[in-house]
Amino acid sequence: MEACGLINNSDARVLKEAWVLSSSIRSNAMLYLNKRTDVLPLDRQQLEGIARLSGYPRGGASSLEQDYLAATRRGRAVFEKLFFD
Repeated sequence: MEACGLINNSDARVLKEAWVLSSSIRSNAMLYLNKRTDVLPLDRQQLEGIARLSGYPRGGASSLEQDYLAATRRGRAVFEKLFFD
């Protein structure tokens, strides 16, 4: 889309960052929980395990959650701008 001029570099970067982070978390959740899921677990111990697999230090569950929420908020804003404005 970027190469075709359908999306600018900044928006493409935001969408890519959100996709890469979300995909990484999804993969690590599958490894840790041994099941498919598209949502962050509410259980803090499970979230901590996923955070550790994602490269966060011990106690990084909240940081993972905040990074995920920030990235998906930015991605959602770009999506809405592109498709609904």
